[in-house]
Amino acid sequence: MTILLINPPLFKKETNVWRHIDSCTPPYGLAILAAILEDNGTTVQILDCTALGIPVSHLEASLPPGPFEVIGITASTALFHNDMQTARKCRKRYPGATIIMGGVHPTVLPEECLASDNVDLVVRGEGERSFLRLVKGEDPALVPGVSYSRENEILSNPANQQPVNLDENPMSAYHLPPMERYHTALGSSRRSPGIGLIVSRGCPGRCTYCYGHFLGRKVRFRDPQLIYTEIRILMETYGIREGAFYDDTFTTYRKKVRALCKLLIDNHADLSWSCFSRVDTVDLETLKIMRRAGCHQISVGIESGSEAILGNIQKDIDLEKAVRMVADCKKAGIMVRACFMFGNPGETRETIRQTIDFAKRLNPDIVLFNITTPFPGTKMFDWASSKGYLTTYDWREYDLANVVMELPSIDKQDLMQAYKQGYREFYFRPTYLMKRLLKIRSLEDIKLNWRGLQAVFKTG
Repeated sequence: MTILLINPPLFKKETNVWRHIDSCTPPYGLAILAAILEDNGTTVQILDCTALGIPVSHLEASLPPGPFEVIGITASTALFHNDMQTARKCRKRYPGATIIMGGVHPTVLPEECLASDNVDLVVRGEGERSFLRLVKGEDPALVPGVSYSRENEILSNPANQQPVNLDENPMSAYHLPPMERYHTALGSSRRSPGIGLIVSRGCPGRCTYCYGHFLGRKVRFRDPQLIYTEIRILMETYGIREGAFYDDTFTTYRKKVRALCKLLIDNHADLSWSCFSRVDTVDLETLKIMRRAGCHQISVGIESGSEAILGNIQKDIDLEKAVRMVADCKKAGIMVRACFMFGNPGETRETIRQTIDFAKRLNPDIVLFNITTPFPGTKMFDWASSKGYLTTYDWREYDLANVVMELPSIDKQDLMQAYKQGYREFYFRPTYLMKRLLKIRSLEDIKLNWRGLQAVFKTG
């Protein structure tokens, strides 16, 4: 059997800051799935349209010749239109193939996927075992976590109850995707080539805007030795010198993080790296060890400068913890990328001013402002839908840079103005500009700062 796994084309608007700064990472769900399938005697190809820069209009001409018995497509909310176009073009090109869709959006709304004749099956949640069972020919009605259509009725089997043991998964099939195309986010990398990494699943938070609860609040973190072995292979085989851990909360288990850092230090790994964290999952000693192991930047979601707003979204942090965390990072020599959102429940002009002022007071090395986006499957989406606050169900608008939730406490125009104003106020401060200029050490630093400045201008 031959299987094609597709990461569909990406599209972001010119005014969306993420169009200019976002990373390009291997489609890890597909890469792990491919490794599992190969271990079970299946021939697999991966087509990463995002990495290859293939637009929807050119997708059909870019599809490999086949034939393929199964097509697997990963799908997300903001790109769902592209995902369904991908399924349509695959149906036309490979009429005899079984088309299976997975990812967060199909997990939340399997009926929307299966309403199209171009999708045969949906695998919900963690799909490794269910996808493999389908490939082996099991009846979809008997496979947990699968949704399907029979006699014009959409049926969904009970979800998988047993979380995947990440240590039992093989290493991602890095030989299949275009490794030379991947890079970390603008401003988060010191060297190249770089690559994004995911070494855990789950998040300890219960934020209303996040659907991390689908993978559980209990975080599963791979064995540090397995992580180190994979990093070493990436370095020796693909020349990787920069890594970015894009786990929801990389520092949840500080003991395991310190164990990984010790392996990197003891083996003199020539790797610089960054990670995502929470303000309540790090301490100064851990940060110092991380710095010795090559960590140079931490990205942290603070979301608002208003304690009331943080309570409304169940962020479960306080602003003074954020202040201490940033101060500790500076003591350890680690840069901070702080993220905020405008348009949370209860947002007003006053709370927006509090957020911008707090961002400036915090004074991280990099700040990102987004428009609050209530994705399907989150508590915030259910709340906004029940209140009639959602302005559209066109998922293309759910891109973190567009207002899709109109609140009674603030106008849409005020939110869009705040999105622009936040960037201008933070980045065009004379003290900030001078700090950036003093850190320039090379031509590469000049190019990096110029690209960042362009991103701010295009957003604001």
